[in-house]
Amino acid sequence: MEAYAIWNNKGGTGKSTIAFHVASRFAEQNPKRKILVVDLCPQANASMLLLGGGVKGENNLLSLCSKPTPQSVVGYISEAILKRVIPNMIDYYVQVSTLNQQMPSNLYLLSGDGNLGPVLN
Repeated sequence: MEAYAIWNNKGGTGKSTIAFHVASRFAEQNPKRKILVVDLCPQANASMLLLGGGVKGENNLLSLCSKPTPQSVVGYISEAILKRVIPNMIDYYVQVSTLNQQMPSNLYLLSGDGNLGPVLN
């Protein structure tokens, strides 16, 4: 298994855009591999880009984050804290192509969430 992280503590450096391009292109070039993007940013810009960008991406992200148990990184972390068990990851990530048909079918997302900041503080 390979893992890559894109991180910088300064905002506005292009992390979300780079993550979007690297993940989508890597998935295109490796169709037999399952690619999972874990968006740990409260702004969730990489998630919005993967989910269609603009209003479409924002609406798709809001639909995931507004479920009774959010289908996002916040939902996963909250369940882990509340139940003190490791939640089943499949309940929290989404196959990106089900919400954005432009994306490869082997690309999955554990989306960022605006509520991430309060969960971690």
